Amino acid sequence: MSCISYRRDFSAPGPRLSCVEHPAPDLTFHDNTLGVHGVQIARIDGRSEPLEDVEAFVVDFEEGAKPFLGQPRIYQYTNEPLIEVFWRTLIVNRTLDIPVEQWHHSFKSWWISNLCSRTNLSYNTGTPVREYLKTIPNAQRLAEQDDTNTITDHRAIPEICEADIAKNPALEMVARERLLFGQNVVDWVTRRCLFRTSEGYYGLGPSSLAIGDEVWIMPRSHVPFILRKSPTGAPLGQYSFIGESYVHAWRVL
Repeated sequence: MSCISYRRDFSAPGPRLSCVEHPAPDLTFHDNTLGVHGVQIARIDGRSEPLEDVEAFVVDFEEGAKPFLGQPRIYQYTNEPLIEVFWRTLIVNRTLDIPVEQWHHSFKSWWISNLCSRTNLSYNTGTPVREYLKTIPNAQRLAEQDDTNTITDHRAIPEICEADIAKNPALEMVARERLLFGQNVVDWVTRRCLFRTSEGYYGLGPSSLAIGDEVWIMPRSHVPFILRKSPTGAPLGQYSFIGESYVHAWRVL
């Protein structure tokens, strides 16, 4: 028997270790099919479209907001505010040794800069700022369910975007602070999807993932994987491999 160990990081009152015993013989490969044992931990029931970078530090989070809309504002597995789970998932929680407060401020600045960059791109094609903001309602809905005052409300955006950064020290600081989060987020989210599971987990996975796909952990793997049940008529227990994923609060040991 092989022990598949995992933990939910950040779980209050502390990290919780679990071990699932499962037979795990050597990998087998026959008739284009890889044989391996694992444990299903979740099923995807909501996803964004693939996130694309427009230019340096700019990401279309209108799509990324979708799995988080209308959900509980506190993440049941870590007791973190939902908005914190949102930004941590965008960078697969790679905060390194940098204080969380610095990441929080950088995300807040990145959000503002991102909105301003996108509104300016739209303005350059003839769409006024206020008209453009009407086309991204998900970002506003996310702001409305943010109890941490991290995401800027649309009503404040026109004035911010139209201000002269060179003459406004506060905006100059925003431009500097955004770099930490901006340099990291594009590396992780480009052409990936944010997703939510029926168990209430949030994660980041391949652009080809679909609702109904399953999240599995495998022996000796350090990340969860997305698998898709093969069509009706295929051998029982046969799946298609979609790719690796990040699931907030899970770590395979």
